Amino acid sequence: FFSPSMLSRLFGRNAAALPARTAAAERLLKALYKTQPKTVLDVGCTDPAIFATAAQDCERVVGIVRVEDDGDDAQILQQLQAELQSYNVECAAMSANNILPKLDIPFDAAVSEDLLSYTPEGPELILSGVYDALKPGGRFVGE
Repeated sequence: FFSPSMLSRLFGRNAAALPARTAAAERLLKALYKTQPKTVLDVGCTDPAIFATAAQDCERVVGIVRVEDDGDDAQILQQLQAELQSYNVECAAMSANNILPKLDIPFDAAVSEDLLSYTPEGPELILSGVYDALKPGGRFVGE
């Protein structure tokens, strides 16, 4: 899912600056903040404006990224982890078969932009993992 050219388009050169928000990011953030979450899980990390904004406002943000299992992915994952850390976002990798990693705490909210619609295997495993990662009554928003 991620490539070096995609990383440069997502983050550009100035990773620490807050990215511009798209209309989709505005909608998702508005829905996300209805519950004033302290912990947020960003599944896919496809829009820097979402996780960067959440990292400014929440105690903890964890970004789940999916990379394919080929030779370049270890380097891509390291680069993506460094970029996310520049926004104070922790990074965890989703397996290529869409299984989310086990996380140490339950989350108040989870957000995902575009990942579910671009998952050829279907969103069921991802949504199951999100459900397991949320606190009882936790909120999931996605597009």
